[in-house]
Amino acid sequence: MGNSLLGYKFFEAKSSSESVTRSCKMGWRQNLSTILVIIDTPGFIDTNRSPEETHTEINHSLAMTEPGPHAFLLVLEFGRFTDQEKNIPALLQSTFGTQAIEHTILVFTGFDKLLAEGTSVEEFINGADTTLAQLVVQCKNRYVGINNQGSEEEKNKALSKLLGIMEEMLKANGGKLFSKSSYETMH
Repeated sequence: MGNSLLGYKFFEAKSSSESVTRSCKMGWRQNLSTILVIIDTPGFIDTNRSPEETHTEINHSLAMTEPGPHAFLLVLEFGRFTDQEKNIPALLQSTFGTQAIEHTILVFTGFDKLLAEGTSVEEFINGADTTLAQLVVQCKNRYVGINNQGSEEEKNKALSKLLGIMEEMLKANGGKLFSKSSYETMH
């Protein structure tokens, strides 16, 4: 998904039964007057490391975003919402604090599967598992679908939508970035 947003292959991405991302990596691209910085991190449910190791690496990602990130992109795949994924919002908040959800945008990958079924993102969300539906509400309906297999035009359209959502979120948050000091207060 990070590669789709960047517009070029930078992050390692492959189908695997195990987590692919081992350490934080930062890529960027210029999009009109905006510089977009994406930091790929190990997931909260990383299959290769302990929770402590994941926490250390996520700490590193915050240092890379000084003074703090504009948004957390919570990446989920269209389809089943697993029990492990259902725990991610609680992990996000226990790791970064309750204000983290105010800076979170849901990014659904595998949009090509929905397109093949003739289903819109909205139809998927409306028919979602109760926990996923609650997460969408917690994130104030901030979500976007990405077709990683799509054309550059499709990916750029999704990027524009994501940037628009991010801009609206920043306005709603009074222009404030996620505060690293809030995170440090918790740890």
